[in-house]
Amino acid sequence: MKLRYGSALAAIILAAGLSACGGGSSDFKAKALAECQKSEEAKTQDCACAVDIMDKELDDKTKKFFLVMMDPEVQKDPAKMEAAMKDSGLTPEDMAAMGTKMGPIMEKIEKQCKKT
Repeated sequence: MKLRYGSALAAIILAAGLSACGGGSSDFKAKALAECQKSEEAKTQDCACAVDIMDKELDDKTKKFFLVMMDPEVQKDPAKMEAAMKDSGLTPEDMAAMGTKMGPIMEKIEKQCKKT
């Protein structure tokens, strides 16, 4: 049975890298910060602020999934995405809930982390 990746996955990929920004908390923060700083969003968004919010708001399973999803090769391959989800201990229901949860987190990041 193939999993469907809809808007929940799109939100997750977006958040995983904050459109390229997004184990232990320090590993997540370091990798997510590095990815964010390479992204276009780094021009208008304080990456350290965004990553701090994600670190506080996301659970460990989600952080583990995001770390894997930061790999461009995984993002291109639905089979690798599905394996990353399973390896992170996430169910399709978790993915749907994550998609819903990401909206308020992204709004918080947008409001609190704009560069001036």
